[in-house]
Amino acid sequence: MTPRTTTMTRPTAGQRLAWLLVAIGSGIVSFPLLWMLLSSFKTTEELARVPPTIWPENLSLAGYEYIFTKLPFLRYFLNSLFVATSSTVLAVLTSSLAGYIFAKFEFRGKTILFVAILGSMMIPGTIMLIPRYVLINWLHWTDTYLAIIIPQGISVFGIFLMRQYMQGIPSDYIDAARVDGMSEAGIFFKIMLPLCRPAIAALAILSFVESWDALLWPMVVITSSDLKTLPMGVAGLATVHSPQLDLMLPAAVVSVVPVVVVFAIFQRQFVNAMTSSGLK
Repeated sequence: MTPRTTTMTRPTAGQRLAWLLVAIGSGIVSFPLLWMLLSSFKTTEELARVPPTIWPENLSLAGYEYIFTKLPFLRYFLNSLFVATSSTVLAVLTSSLAGYIFAKFEFRGKTILFVAILGSMMIPGTIMLIPRYVLINWLHWTDTYLAIIIPQGISVFGIFLMRQYMQGIPSDYIDAARVDGMSEAGIFFKIMLPLCRPAIAALAILSFVESWDALLWPMVVITSSDLKTLPMGVAGLATVHSPQLDLMLPAAVVSVVPVVVVFAIFQRQFVNAMTSSGLK
């Protein structure tokens, strides 16, 4: 037997140019995050220096120590983690169920209802702020976790994403399960959801990031310090006359870490869901 030989092809000029552009774009996007991380270890005097320094001359953990010992940032972090996780689970469940109905069931007014749901995406969120607050106040949910979790647990884009993905799953699986006597709930939880893991991962990332970064709506419905989320805590450090950069930067780093970790874990599923569902 003759050994198999592999030939190495040189990248073309177009590929090299594409790689260069990607590298430049990645550097532009990553530099603010890197600067924020490095600056979070600087002292107050170094942060005020002009021109600013890139690398910290003396590593300082005073900002991290202050926000966790003098301020209730651990409480804010746990509140954000609970709210984001709960709203993400709720969004995945409701979007998957609605997407399954729109993708695999036929009923009168289906197209009109789906178009109406998609049309709600064109309405700016600020317009719905007052009606949503009136509803939450009528339900006596103001200044509670429910006021944040429930509105963020319904995702119109999530319904669209799951519907698009489930349309690509053959209906033969559902028909075979029905012939075997499986209930509709069993078909949904045991067949459809396992087949939709990439789409669920993508939706979970988007829902978690949106809920984690939410600031305006929590500031409207939350007044108690014990229920404040991490973005509200970071915003509280930004004063009009003298922003506390030595505290804001460590707080911002703490708020970014969970989002980066979640995306790093599910990035492959996120890309697969975006491509397989036709959202490019």
